[in-house]
Amino acid sequence: MRTKIILIAVILALITSLSCTYKMYTKECKERERQEGNVGALMSENQHYKVRDSLNAVTTIALRLSMSELQKYKGDYLSLLKINKIKPSRVESLSSSKVETRDTIPFHIVKDSCFHYKDKWTKIDACIGSEKLIYSVSDSIVRIVHRRPAHRFLWWTWGTKDIAEELINFNPHSRIVFNEIIKCD
Repeated sequence: MRTKIILIAVILALITSLSCTYKMYTKECKERERQEGNVGALMSENQHYKVRDSLNAVTTIALRLSMSELQKYKGDYLSLLKINKIKPSRVESLSSSKVETRDTIPFHIVKDSCFHYKDKWTKIDACIGSEKLIYSVSDSIVRIVHRRPAHRFLWWTWGTKDIAEELINFNPHSRIVFNEIIKCD
């Protein structure tokens, strides 16, 4: 009777240790996949392309960071959350971009004259005599965040390869210089 109890206890201990080992293994596999995705996102460059021959667009692969990694590497984002009174646990993703606007407008300088230029995206008023330049540039940017499937067979897709962000700028004078998206896990 005593040997049966010891045998049952040993079997229970073995099953418990195997289940704990399996849970740790699956957790480490998920962490490895996340790290591989982050390496891929860091190693790939933003893909710049044009939409309808004039609209600048860029595709960026998302970094997946835990809250501790976000605090360690991107602490300035957390300070922005604190200023705006947003709890970090409620954040799904963070994104930042930099857009540069550059254009050339030819004109002739005449003493004490004014120059006015206006299109859909830019407004410039310059008076030479008063040494005053007033300009206004507007941008319209659309962000599309989507998941890219890992597997595809005919019309079925499953799994998640990564999360990507499409950034489209409607100002033809502007160029997207920098884009970053961070998915909080």
